[in-house]
Amino acid sequence: MMFRATQDNSQVEWVVDDPASAPLPSLEQLKKAFSESPYASYCFLEGVFEEALTQLAVAATASTATTEALVFIIAERKDAQIRVVVSDDQMMAGIEVIGAFGGKQLDLEALQYALAANSVTFGIHEKKLAKIATHLQSLAPGDVFQGVVANGTPPKAGSDGVIKQLARTAKDRILRPKEKEDGTVDMRDLGDLVTVAEGTPLMERVPATEGASGTDVCGKPIPPEPGKQPALSSGSGTRFNPANPHLLESSREGVPVEIENGMMVDDVLVVNQVNVTTGHVRFKGSVIIEGDVGEGMVVESGGDITVGGGVSSATLDAAGSITISKGIIGRPIDHDEIDSGSNHADSMNCHITAKLDVAANFAQYAAINTGRNITLTRQASHCDIRCLHTLTLGSEDNPRGRLLGGVAKVGEQVKAGEIGTAAGAKTEIDMSILFVVMKQQMQESSRALKRSAENVIEAASQIKQLKKAEKPELLPELKNAVARYKSSKKENAELQQEVEHYRKEVLRLQKSCQVSAASKLHSRLTVQFGKQRVTSERDYGPSIIKMTDEGLQISPI
Repeated sequence: MMFRATQDNSQVEWVVDDPASAPLPSLEQLKKAFSESPYASYCFLEGVFEEALTQLAVAATASTATTEALVFIIAERKDAQIRVVVSDDQMMAGIEVIGAFGGKQLDLEALQYALAANSVTFGIHEKKLAKIATHLQSLAPGDVFQGVVANGTPPKAGSDGVIKQLARTAKDRILRPKEKEDGTVDMRDLGDLVTVAEGTPLMERVPATEGASGTDVCGKPIPPEPGKQPALSSGSGTRFNPANPHLLESSREGVPVEIENGMMVDDVLVVNQVNVTTGHVRFKGSVIIEGDVGEGMVVESGGDITVGGGVSSATLDAAGSITISKGIIGRPIDHDEIDSGSNHADSMNCHITAKLDVAANFAQYAAINTGRNITLTRQASHCDIRCLHTLTLGSEDNPRGRLLGGVAKVGEQVKAGEIGTAAGAKTEIDMSILFVVMKQQMQESSRALKRSAENVIEAASQIKQLKKAEKPELLPELKNAVARYKSSKKENAELQQEVEHYRKEVLRLQKSCQVSAASKLHSRLTVQFGKQRVTSERDYGPSIIKMTDEGLQISPI
């Protein structure tokens, strides 16, 4: 078979000298002959072969044989082809190169031109691009090279602001006793009573940062996500420093009390003890009891309650936090009910209720209810516990305390060293009370969102009809419909955000809610999360109970 190049060397011709008598080759034979020709690097055009065979067949069967040669274009020269690919977020650019068929390969200048033509101007890896250009010179015809040649610089998110506590509270006084010279602490020596003078720094906010901008491969700046600025609330008896809006200080003498996102300086009532000789205590500010609270007594406070001794079969109710130096001891009203493991707050004669936190050394046969966290440094025995966030048995940084029997209903976590009893007393934990609330809120907001969407559609339809009527007397009604439409749209947007907030909270709680025992987890422990329940049938070592893809599971730590 004879092949020849066209005059400009852009194509290759297959020349058949005597088409009437020439044998018809197969495609494989033609390609083999072509691959052995000087033009093997050209791009073979397979689609031409069928047409060539048809013409040769006609020439062979024609009544008048022809001796004129037939010429077919079967290959062509192609320069290397390049395609620049930019990611959807414009943070990465790559190239895809197809090797030349007898034509020119791409050099460094051609690569740079292709990137510029596709607006890729930033983050180009120049050294890598030069190496690629060298490599492309030996790229076989039709072979494909792919590679990343540019990367944008992502923005650096700002850091969230942080609130630093500068003044100790009564709770700190109990949980962090006075340190002795040898580094140990004396639990009986709590240090001086915590009070502050006017102008004392209480809390400081370290402001959030804006972050640093990034740049995509097209040279466009990418704004960073700024850090979240935490709220710092000024409660009664406090003010922001005139020279520093991030510094909260006291505006009067009193006891510092932690509130949500801030502090207040409260009036304080200090008594030696509360018993039948003093009577019940009800005070709008904080209450500090240097000794014990006796059986049957009631202490109610509009701030914090701090007890330097212990609490025995009494009722404490605080709008803030409750801190008890020693223990909380109650007794069951109905022994049969307690022994059955079916603890209830009504079956206890000792009730501790705080809007914020409760901290004590230990608790026994007590009903404890808080809006945030409960910390018991030693143990909780046969208690009815309810807290919206975390129950910690032991120190906050090393939970080694014990949860022995009883019922604990928490919103997020239970952290302890040992959970359950060797004697097999029933212990129940429900760690989904916040999850259930969030899920209910999400469902209610979803229903409200559906109603809101219907209102938007209804208002839009009414506006359309009123405009179509083109009646001046309907203008007031049209204005009302437009106002209703705008109001419904605004409500709809707010409800969408609300639903999304609750959805994220539900997902977060599904991942974060857990029960952990750093040392031992006994049998007859039942843990519930929503409709999921798991009961330990035997004793375990260090374990964690949390939701997994397979449901509520007990796993080793």
